[in-house]
Amino acid sequence: MSALRLFCLHASRRIILGGAAAIMGTTAIQTVSASVNRATSLDDLGFEPSGRIFWLGSEIGWVGARVLVNGVDRAFVSAPPAGGATRVLAKIADDRTCEPVPGAGVMITQVGDTGTAFMASGAPSPELIAEASGGMHALSACVQRTGIARLALAQQGFEVTGLAVRKETIIACRLGGDGRSEVWRINGAQRHLLASVAWPLAQDSPVLEFQAFEEACLIYPSLLPRRRSELRAQMLGIPILRVMPDGTTREAWIDWGDWNAEGGYRVTRAVNGLAVGILHGWTEAGERYSGLWRRAAGGWLRVAVGQLDPGSLGASPNGRWLTWREQRQQPAGAPRRFRYNVMLLGTGAP
Repeated sequence: MSALRLFCLHASRRIILGGAAAIMGTTAIQTVSASVNRATSLDDLGFEPSGRIFWLGSEIGWVGARVLVNGVDRAFVSAPPAGGATRVLAKIADDRTCEPVPGAGVMITQVGDTGTAFMASGAPSPELIAEASGGMHALSACVQRTGIARLALAQQGFEVTGLAVRKETIIACRLGGDGRSEVWRINGAQRHLLASVAWPLAQDSPVLEFQAFEEACLIYPSLLPRRRSELRAQMLGIPILRVMPDGTTREAWIDWGDWNAEGGYRVTRAVNGLAVGILHGWTEAGERYSGLWRRAAGGWLRVAVGQLDPGSLGASPNGRWLTWREQRQQPAGAPRRFRYNVMLLGTGAP
């Protein structure tokens, strides 16, 4: 079995990649710097982002791809969000990427054509320090962990409509016998009912996601536009439930508005509250409401305008940075291209 390559992010050293410099030594200097509540774009070295951002200590890592004459070249790329050198950490085989524990600075992805995988962990700069066994099993197990957990619960007669896994803990959503939505915490054979709510959650393809910030699990329904229209007279808005590490729950609402009546959305939480990424389509007409929205004194304010990919929205472990992928401005008829943006919400290091 091929080995996992372990990368450690060391607090006082820059990137050291030993004999792999020929593959991993590509660098470029960003000319932009982030300021409070202003979006800036990361230099991607031509490796267009193809998925979500992952935080590796105080740096950002992502899977990127660039089209070559004879195919597609893929790499795992890293950059400091506030400006600095963008680096290619490793050439990789495909886009499959997994984060076993959100915010822990651990990444698993496939490297090369040999079927091996590697992990990057620590803070704040990647450094090659050792090798560990595990091969593709570690990546496959990470990617499939939610499905495996859901199947195991179903075999026990405990049907759920959504769940999230963090280490040994499962947070699950299911429909109760009285029609209410229930939220459970499961540790091995122990199950604890954390919340039972009357508003629809389990019925509408709930999203459950452990987040690095506050180590809370964020839960909200995936409401289609028609469903949102039906619920406007019944609820304050899109319901959000946070399960805190101690098992307590907190409710919040994303108020109804023209901006969230249509389109696909994703929710995350940062230092100053909730952030919502919404997309009303990839065409020019979709730009009317597409972008990043945050709650302000007079309601919800769009703080970044652009055709944002909702699935890419995330926050740094300390909640001070928001990150997302958005479509670049291209001439009419040109292929769709993407870039990563970052926004600093407060002072201090990531």
